[in-house]
Amino acid sequence: MTYAANRDLAAARDWLQQPGAGVAAENQLIRISAAIKELKTAPCRWPVGDHAGIRERPVEGYLVMYRVEPDTDNNQTAGNVWILRVFGPFQNREAT
Repeated sequence: MTYAANRDLAAARDWLQQPGAGVAAENQLIRISAAIKELKTAPCRWPVGDHAGIRERPVEGYLVMYRVEPDTDNNQTAGNVWILRVFGPFQNREAT
């Protein structure tokens, strides 16, 4: 996971775990974490997005952007997964 992705995930955690956020927010964070872990076993399930070679996994209003190296387009033979960014809902993605 890149530094930017770690920072993004920490910001999501801070937002979703703020006082009064509630059970729904906690469950949302759990599903985001589970989706990221799932990429280890099924990295080719989600499509390449607007940026060449970068796949996008939507989850709970967030968007996980990641790269598979090598990207064989086959979950059985795909290489390492690099989480690049985790964008929040309505977050500006222009600078990606």
